[in-house]
Order: sequence, then structure tokens, then C-alpha cells
Amino acid sequence: MVLKQKNIKFFTQLSIIILLISMFSININPAKAKSVGTKVLTETQSKGSLPGLLVIPKVSPTGVTITFRNLTSKPVSRCTVEILANSYIESKKTKKILVKRNILPLSSSKSTVSIPLKRTKVKYYITATTKTSKSTGYSGYTISSKKISNWDKGTFDSIRETVDRHYKKHGKDKYIKAANIDQYTRKATSFWNKAKKINKSTRRYSVIRTKAKGNKKAQIKVKDKVTKEYMLMHDGKDRKIFSYGGNG
Repeated sequence: MVLKQKNIKFFTQLSIIILLISMFSININPAKAKSVGTKVLTETQSKGSLPGLLVIPKVSPTGVTITFRNLTSKPVSRCTVEILANSYIESKKTKKILVKRNILPLSSSKSTVSIPLKRTKVKYYITATTKTSKSTGYSGYTISSKKISNWDKGTFDSIRETVDRHYKKHGKDKYIKAANIDQYTRKATSFWNKAKKINKSTRRYSVIRTKAKGNKKAQIKVKDKVTKEYMLMHDGKDRKIFSYGGNG
């Protein structure tokens, strides 16, 4: 009876050890993040492994926060993380390198890399390398379609493309100065909530209308004389946004 109990205890401990070993082989993993009006892509594919070390990316409009978790009893002297941020409308990538040194045994720490969100849909390719191992994976960030549903696609193929290109052109305007595209869309929506109700010029707002011509829809341009913001919209019931900026 004693022997059986010892055998049961031995096999139970062995099962726990096997489970822990399998857990320790996990490499790059996504961290679920929530933000009002946004959707984080949680799909992540990984190749390779960093035994005993978890490298967990969490993306936001301002950058990528990496959590390092050392599950072993030995320190990791150095882990280098390369982050490539790529948008769907251009091939140019933003590259950042993060070097984390002396990751203590059984510890967890975070480091943040500043990568302002420049497009409504961005994929982040992540490579983590230690002295003996390497792991690759990806995560992403997407501004929800609902958040930009008040835009018109205009002459572009999609609403996402028109928002992306207008942020690139007007995001840094003198009177806009958006830190990232998420902030740009929030500023645009805030101004749109006022501009869509204006139909004629006032002491504060100037209004210019353009009639429809050919494939071009009727337009209305509303400019705030105080904040210097302007908005070009469809001159119809929906008042969808064509452009938003502010250079004076």
C-alpha cells in the first residue's frame, strides 16, 4: 500500500514536471489589450523557441510594450528584440531595436518601444534573440471600422486608405498635431460632431459649398475661424468626411 502511494506520488510529480517543461518552451505570445474604439489583432504565429523565457508584446497607438518573463532559476544575460511595423498600403517598415539585459531568475519586467501608429491597420513583426536561442512572431493593431465609419472613401479604394492618406497629409498640420492616427481620427470625429450641424457661415464658422459634378459628390467645407480646423464633407444627409486638417 505504501509502495502504491509512493508510485502515485512519483507519477504525479513527473506529470507536473512535464507540464512545466512544455510551458517553459513557449516563445512569443500575444497579450490581449483593450482600448475604446479599437480592436487588437490577437493572432500570432511563432517559430523557434526561447526555453524558459516568455517574450510577450502588447501593442497600442503609441508603441509596443514587451513583457519579459524568466521562468528559470538562471539569469538571462541579454535578449534583443527587433520590431518591424508595416502598414498595408506601403512597403516601408519602421524598425526598432530593444535590448534587455540581465533578466533575473523567476522575474517579470517590461520595456516600451515608442512606435506611433501611422495607419489604421498595422502588423508588427517581432524577433527575439538570446545568446543561444531565437524566436519570431507577429502581432497587430487595427482601428475598428466603426470608429472611422463617418468617413467617405472618396477617390480611394476603401475608407481605411482614405483615412491613412489624409493622416499622412494632415496629421501634422499646424493646428492638428496628432501624435498618431488614433488621435487624428478622434480629433476628426470631435470636430465632425459640430461641423455636420452647420449649414451656413456664422461669426465663428465659414461655409463653402461645391455642387456635384460628374462622379464628384456635392461637398461642403466648414472651417472654424478660432481653432483653424477645417472639414470637407459630403453635402448630403450623411455628411461623411472627405478630409480633415488645419494649417490656418
